[in-house]
Amino acid sequence: KGDEHKRDAKVYTGVAGTVASSSLTLNSKNKIYSALIASSTKILNRNWLNINLSDIRVNDRIRIFGILHGTSTADIDAEVIRDISLP
Repeated sequence: KGDEHKRDAKVYTGVAGTVASSSLTLNSKNKIYSALIASSTKILNRNWLNINLSDIRVNDRIRIFGILHGTSTADIDAEVIRDISLP
């Protein structure tokens, strides 16, 4: 099962919508995704340095690397969230 997930992992890009304690929404090409954040999720700025989820602001440009959760077409199990608006 792990191998099929690695194959399906991809990068989702867009702007941050709502930011909560364990999730955020990504507005990308007229679609809204929910990023599901685990304790292992890496949250980084543009320079690949660790930041807190609370540092991400609405309308920041973000990239999420992860896989779609189960059969959902809008929930992403986020492995890496990178805010490219933050230095």
